[in-house]
Amino acid sequence: MLLHEGRKNVKYISETAPRINKWVQQCLENPDSSLEEKIRERAQKVVSHAKGLSFLFKKIEPLARTRRSPDKAINLKNELESVFAIFSTDIESNNILVSLSIDKDLTLMANQVDLITIFSNLIENSVFWLASEKENISKTIKIVAEVRGDDLFLEYQDSGPGFQGVNLEQMFDPGYSTKLEGTGLGLALAGEAMSRIGGRIEAIHSDEGAMFELVFKGKK
Repeated sequence: MLLHEGRKNVKYISETAPRINKWVQQCLENPDSSLEEKIRERAQKVVSHAKGLSFLFKKIEPLARTRRSPDKAINLKNELESVFAIFSTDIESNNILVSLSIDKDLTLMANQVDLITIFSNLIENSVFWLASEKENISKTIKIVAEVRGDDLFLEYQDSGPGFQGVNLEQMFDPGYSTKLEGTGLGLALAGEAMSRIGGRIEAIHSDEGAMFELVFKGKK
């Protein structure tokens, strides 16, 4: 999904820039106000897609680091909003409503790369399945955070088709996927990242879409 987001921006820029160049040459030879307006409109979109690429690179930069950085205090709501922003194009185009019931001051001691790995894979799956749903259903992704003692519990749920009776214990096995062309690596990577953090993630049975429970032990 991250590659998909980047490729969409690159595709638009690579296809539109030559057209703009061609139209500019045409306007220089034969001024045309309607063509000039089209040039301005497309140029603005190229700038928008370029900003999208810049934003994407900034957000995935931690994933490219070869050395594991130490844990630090991370504002959970801000971090989640940043990860959701990576998928903003598909979220908006599929009319997906995102709801974060998280205290704005809640911080979590964790590794940023691990958090990005966990939530980007969960969100990628949700967007994939919600995009395949009918347009007349309510498409939502909800995350609710609750502190219990020293532990932080997160309930992650979407309104997609859910797990459809599959063995929930297999969801985090490498190579296991319910997608026709899935690699089966996304949730496996999320599970490994939760283990590195010292927490756990479980797929929970639900009649209302896919649900996961994430527990960050002693991290609050």
